[in-house]
Amino acid sequence: MSKSVKNNSCAGIVFSKDRPLQLDGLLNSYNQFIKNKEPLYVLFTATTLEFENAYNEVKHRHPHVAFIRENNFRNDLIRIVKMINTHKLFFLVDDILITKNFDLGAIVRVNTDYYIPSLRLGKNITYSFMKKRTIQQPKFSNYDYDDQLIQWKWIENNSYWSYPLSVDGHIFTRKEIEIALRLINFTAPNSLEWALQIFNNYFFKKLGCSFNNSVLVNFPWNKVQTENNNESGNITVEELLVLWNQGKRIDIEKYLTRNFSSAHVHSTLATKEG
Repeated sequence: MSKSVKNNSCAGIVFSKDRPLQLDGLLNSYNQFIKNKEPLYVLFTATTLEFENAYNEVKHRHPHVAFIRENNFRNDLIRIVKMINTHKLFFLVDDILITKNFDLGAIVRVNTDYYIPSLRLGKNITYSFMKKRTIQQPKFSNYDYDDQLIQWKWIENNSYWSYPLSVDGHIFTRKEIEIALRLINFTAPNSLEWALQIFNNYFFKKLGCSFNNSVLVNFPWNKVQTENNNESGNITVEELLVLWNQGKRIDIEKYLTRNFSSAHVHSTLATKEG
């Protein structure tokens, strides 16, 4: 079997909690800026009736996206991963925006038996938001089967370049993830990502692969999880819900084509009438 191509069926799973405005921004950017889109499934939770009503509006605005209400995060995720029955999958979180026009099919074609394709990495990533310092990049080479892609070996202990098992836009073989999920315990996206790290030695053997520049960025305007103390902005979910109810939407064009130096970025929230 060629290293360049294997079964190209793929789907994305989005995690969302009390973030209808941000989820809508992600879905708008995904729909508008990506060619050869893959189907998306949103696993969501709303903690109040007001958030529930806002999510219903998001569903109405994005009828081609499948929404699944969270009851038990681990059980629900395993069920979805099994249900989609594609060869590949990727995860996204709801405070991500697509920041480039690109062909998703070009990177979905990469064989995940040998590579971990990444949408959040590229030659522009030189700074770690988490570590607050410049980070060493790996040595890049051209991907043999498509000159718009690059490849590299993962580097130990070096922030984003050491993290093949990210849920922010990395593409995996679905069956490998399904097996891994059944072997680990987790209760939310953060503990999922932590738990997956026990398989790091196996995934480190694969090469990373990406476009020359990253095509999505995580904008931590707020925090909805309680599993860690990661830095975030101080805009509350309630304040963003007020903006949503006022008819405001994220102005996704404001973030398009910018080359951010980190996979997470502090940036002003730009909104417009929706």
